[in-house]
Amino acid sequence: MTGPRDEQDWAAATAALNVAELVSERRAAKVRPTRVVAERLVSAAMTLFAERGFEAVTVQEIAERAGVTSRTFFRYYPTKETVVVDLFDRSNTRLVELIRTTPADNGVQDMLRDAVGRWFQEYEDFYRATTAITEASPSLQSAVLLRSTTWEEHLADVLRERFPELDDDVRWALALLTFGVLRVAHQKATARNISYEKAAFDVFEALAAVSRDPR
Repeated sequence: MTGPRDEQDWAAATAALNVAELVSERRAAKVRPTRVVAERLVSAAMTLFAERGFEAVTVQEIAERAGVTSRTFFRYYPTKETVVVDLFDRSNTRLVELIRTTPADNGVQDMLRDAVGRWFQEYEDFYRATTAITEASPSLQSAVLLRSTTWEEHLADVLRERFPELDDDVRWALALLTFGVLRVAHQKATARNISYEKAAFDVFEALAAVSRDPR
């Protein structure tokens, strides 16, 4: 179930996700109509999902909230699930970019910790709201899980570029580990009412301690 907190989180998440893109568009002094429609559909869909839950919302209702027809919705998104998956794509693109550029002077694992921490500084509200919506819907969870393989492959490729000395198995393990930390941080932050950045830091520190002393 979702509630007022989810709706508030989604309002904050929308701002966190789109502010840089909106600034760029305004500087260009020209906003493409197709982009405007797409963003209206995303905003309408995610607001309705936060209000009532993913499963209870229809494409028709999303289209009406956005001020367009269902036919227009399907020109942009083949399913409701792809609205959410595309949002995860946007945020994960930023995560991979941070992992590509964050200094690794103290080793790969510290770099991943720092990159994930910076990502949560930018995307905590988005991740909290979108994950809450996803967890309440089995069909949406399945769609996100299917897409997660692509994100893990992309991150493994970036790690291969940055750290060619690492074995492929290690790079794959690190890619899986990184996305696993996001999920664990969500659970930890929710249960303990702490920031996602702090939760992720604690998880990475616990993993480092195990690496130093596997007992």
